Amino acid sequence: MNGIFKISLFLTVCAVLAGLAGCEPKETVNERQERLYSVENMELKKQLEKLREQSEKDLQAKQKELDKCNADKTIIEKELSEETAKALKESLIDMLAEQVEQLTQENAKFRAEIETLNKKLEQQE
Repeated sequence: MNGIFKISLFLTVCAVLAGLAGCEPKETVNERQERLYSVENMELKKQLEKLREQSEKDLQAKQKELDKCNADKTIIEKELSEETAKALKESLIDMLAEQVEQLTQENAKFRAEIETLNKKLEQQE
């Protein structure tokens, strides 16, 4: 009887253990969806991080390009300002030269008239 008792005790323990092994809670549909969402969420976070990094790189590149354009703009404005000043100076010089020429001609004309009038005055005396 001792042998039968041991065998029945062994079978009982095996049955209990087998029952416990089979009694693990099965994953429900909601739990499975949650796990899938969690995995998908992690993937989306990775993709988002990659997009942020790429966006940051693009933004830095555009900022460098903008800085270069602003530097070029400053140089062009300076050159344009210098060219404008030079053109204005040349224009003023030309205008003054014309006025000097006109005044010189008028002065010569007035001298000739003065000389004529002086000769007439000398003849009358």
